[in-house]
Amino acid sequence: MQAASWSIGFAPYVADYSRYLPANVKTSSTFWYSYYGQFLGSGLMMSVGAALASYVPHLLEDPGRAVATLFPAGR
Repeated sequence: MQAASWSIGFAPYVADYSRYLPANVKTSSTFWYSYYGQFLGSGLMMSVGAALASYVPHLLEDPGRAVATLFPAGR
């Protein structure tokens, strides 16, 4: 559900910017490029989150502190 709402949230941007495309660009091309971009971007971020949760179990208890400990130079 969260992945779908993430992608649906960008629909107004796609609809708004697609009207500035040249007339010879097919609607299906615009849809698929937008779809694959959303799918790959959200899939990558969700995969990183799942990997972090499995490699760093205490990440689920206090996510902010756990991520901060992964980057000690940022403290």
